[in-house]
Amino acid sequence: YGEEDKQFAKSVPINGIHSGTGFVVSSDGFILTARHIAAAWKTAYVFPAESNFGVVYDAKKQNIIGIINRAPTDWVPGESRQELRDGFEGRNDHMLVAFPGSENRIAASVVQLSPRHDVALMKIALPDSMPKVEIFDNYDGIQPGDVSVILGYPSASPPVYHLIKSQDVFNREAKRDELPDPTLSVGNVGRVLRDDTNVRASATSASSVRQDTYSEVGDVYQLTINSTGPGGSGGPVFDDRGRVVGILFARGQRDGVMLTYAVPIRYGKELMSVSGGR
Repeated sequence: YGEEDKQFAKSVPINGIHSGTGFVVSSDGFILTARHIAAAWKTAYVFPAESNFGVVYDAKKQNIIGIINRAPTDWVPGESRQELRDGFEGRNDHMLVAFPGSENRIAASVVQLSPRHDVALMKIALPDSMPKVEIFDNYDGIQPGDVSVILGYPSASPPVYHLIKSQDVFNREAKRDELPDPTLSVGNVGRVLRDDTNVRASATSASSVRQDTYSEVGDVYQLTINSTGPGGSGGPVFDDRGRVVGILFARGQRDGVMLTYAVPIRYGKELMSVSGGR
């Protein structure tokens, strides 16, 4: 290799750090969140700005056959087939859970990832029983205009810090740490977007669609709540009775308008039983 070839041959780890929101669904510590929070390698990777230049090798990875000046925009590391038939498997070096107002950080593990939507099931282990949310699958009856309430930790919200004074004689150093303080946002369901490949409602239900219906954002609820963002993904979407009916997972801007999307809770419930989906 020449010096230029050596530079191209370097393997660069794909890693990062991020935060999100989740909610307890069982008293023994099972938590639902967004899949891109629990397993970032299962979602589209955002290349750093300096990675816009690259080369394309042939199938044998011996000869350079092209040069690109723009990084891919829809590459999912976990779905790559260049090396392995089943793609690459990522890992979380550290995954910690914190509760509102608590200074404790609890190790968590991934239990299951949804194969159909941006949903994941995690687990923490504590001796005490944990308070859980009430889940309500209103997939067949939800309507535009229904009240929606989001609880989460958007990173744009100003943080609150506190000082932890050590009582350990072997480690007297005080630490400043962020105190979890969730943000509550209220709005409505703006649209109910359906994809006929996922609809399992009856022909007479409010959510029934034609068999040729296709949604470019999938099977989602579009919300009128815009006071959220990175850090809020995976948070619960409540109805007007305090029941979780969805999981916040994305937002996007179109024609100057910010839109927020939630996964129907049905996809989360599929991860909580042995029967799963269809």
